[in-house]
Amino acid sequence: MGTRVYQAALTLRFLGHTVWETIPLLGNAAMRTLRDEEDDLILADRHIAESNERVATLIRLVEREKEAGLDAAECENLVYVMQDVLKTFVEHRQLIIEKIPLLRRQVSRLGDE
Repeated sequence: MGTRVYQAALTLRFLGHTVWETIPLLGNAAMRTLRDEEDDLILADRHIAESNERVATLIRLVEREKEAGLDAAECENLVYVMQDVLKTFVEHRQLIIEKIPLLRRQVSRLGDE
């Protein structure tokens, strides 16, 4: 049985930047390795850092718009959406952190055999 690879595309653009790009997702039949999870943790940390920066940029934009007397409602809504996405990234990171010790134990058991 082969590994099925799916593509999930989440591309969100604001302030002229692409926030997230297409990411590969492995089907349930795929065995994730310890190295895969460690790589995913690095990527998750990067996504969280970049998202924090983008949310901060949006908040500053909202503040400037309000100071200029402009309606910032749509930008504020985008801030809320981005904060929800950031929360999802943090939750995903936590799942990775929980899985890594399990995989390390599996690798350790394989080395003991």
